[in-house]
Amino acid sequence: ELGINENKTVFLYVGSGFERKGLTSAIKAIAKTKNAVLIVIGKDKHSKKYQQLASDLQSSKKVLFLGVKKDVTPYYGCADAFVFPTLYDPFPNVVIEALASGLPVITSTKCGAAEIIEHQKDGFICDALDTESIIQFMQKLQDNDTLTHMSTAAAEKSKMFANEIMVTKLTALYNSLINE
Repeated sequence: ELGINENKTVFLYVGSGFERKGLTSAIKAIAKTKNAVLIVIGKDKHSKKYQQLASDLQSSKKVLFLGVKKDVTPYYGCADAFVFPTLYDPFPNVVIEALASGLPVITSTKCGAAEIIEHQKDGFICDALDTESIIQFMQKLQDNDTLTHMSTAAAEKSKMFANEIMVTKLTALYNSLINE
């Protein structure tokens, strides 16, 4: 439907407020990553600026701006990996959604979810502005064995956030607070 060749590695970015959430770094990295595309889901009042950046980097065909989507599930389903080099985000749900979809995550040290990512196991972590590292991580994820291994690890990691587990942990926390 999106016209993406199945031989391309598909990276997904989901978020609004592109500047804070690191879209510039993701666009710069995809521009230098061969045989890959970046799907961008979300909005920003300066969206044209990011489209222009992709154009300036001769990457307009590699960066697909799809706007806001009510249901992002199909995009998690068609992606190979998730990229979210945020300058700051306490703990974004999109990282958990990506892991649950079996997507290895490339994120930054300033993302709260970096605390749960095991570097080179279920994702990669670097400085949000370290485009060279993001490029290297994208290239590593183009290896089928690496991608398969990391995808399995990502899906496994997401299980720690299953509703039943979270309810049990919160109940235990509340009970310990009550008992104090």
